[in-house]
Amino acid sequence: MPRHLRHNWPKNEENKPIPPAFLMHLPARDLQTEIALSLLDTAGIPAITELPSGGSFGRVILGFSGTGTDIFVPETMVEEAKALLNADIIEEGVDG
Repeated sequence: MPRHLRHNWPKNEENKPIPPAFLMHLPARDLQTEIALSLLDTAGIPAITELPSGGSFGRVILGFSGTGTDIFVPETMVEEAKALLNADIIEEGVDG
């Protein structure tokens, strides 16, 4: 776990990090993944990513993971993260 996440990751009553839980799989580490990670970060939900099934090899060779990206969040925040990422975006119009 990256150092900055170790400090922001929630802890349980025993002061141990809450286990990460699978949130979602995105087909490729592209703009969609970056948007999801940015939304989670803005909401204060720490997230870690994993490149499944040798995805890191493809990333070295091709510059991207052909197997996609898995996103994990603290298990106590999974429902909040799902609600955030599934929420409808409401744009406010500008008068004038």
